[in-house]
Formats: sequence, C-alpha cells, structure tokens
Amino acid sequence: MPRSPRQFREKLADGEAILAKMTAEHARLVADRDEDAALDLQLRILRVEATNARNRAAITRLEFGALGPALKAAAIIGGVGICEGCGLEIPELYAMRLLKCRHVLPIAECGSNMPENLALVCQNCDGIADVLLSQRGPEDEAPNRAYLLAALKANPLKLLRG
Repeated sequence: MPRSPRQFREKLADGEAILAKMTAEHARLVADRDEDAALDLQLRILRVEATNARNRAAITRLEFGALGPALKAAAIIGGVGICEGCGLEIPELYAMRLLKCRHVLPIAECGSNMPENLALVCQNCDGIADVLLSQRGPEDEAPNRAYLLAALKANPLKLLRG
C-alpha cells in the first residue's frame, strides 16, 4: 500500500496508462460488435476508474490534509476568529472548535483544497451552505466564494426555512 504522494502518483500514472489501453480496446470491441466482451471490459474500466479516483483523493489528503487547522490558526487574529459567512466574532478560546474550514466548491465537484476554495465559517453558516449547495440544480453554475458568502450574508434564516 502506498504511503507517500509520490507513490500514489506512480500508481495513478500506471492506472491512467492501463485505462487508456482498455478504452482503446473497448472501442475496438464495440466496432467489432462483440457486445459481451465489450460489456465485460466496460466493468473492468469502471473498476480502474474507481481506483484512480481513490488514488487522487489520497494524494489530496496527504498533500493538503493539515490545511484546515493551519487556515483556522492563521485566521484567528487579535484573539478573535471571524466567520466569513455571517461575521460572527468568536473568542480565540472557542474559535478552533467552533469555526469550520469548508470547501466552497466541494471536492466531489472537482473543488480543491487550495486556500481560495476554502472558507472559514461558523457551524450555522456551514449548515446553511450545505442547504444552499443541495438546492442547486444541474443547470446552475458551480458555486464560488463570492456566491456562497453573499448568499449566507443575504438572509440565512430565510434560507433554512426553505
């Protein structure tokens, strides 16, 4: 089992090479109308894609795993932590526990762990942001920091009531 980002990258590169070969073979099987073999290969392709996704997630976790606590610590200025959503000021004693570091664009939607995709919010704003993101339709554009924080500041109670 790989333990470092480099080892996971090597496994990911191998997986991508295998996937490219399998995809080309699948196209050939479809062209030859060999449906049984194409279906079997499609299932194997899905397994390789799932493994590649797990390897990408592991790389992200290993490289950026400590970013949340570091961002929290950096955001507590002058003994006070401030929620980016509602502006609530939380004393330093409680800020590390009550403020949450959340993704503006979720990882599942190709978001990153880079600071520009992270927001420091209180637990209430974190819940409201989850509601906002779950109410988006497929035609809505991906959320960005300005959208999410503006929506939180607009009227958080109204958003929770639906």
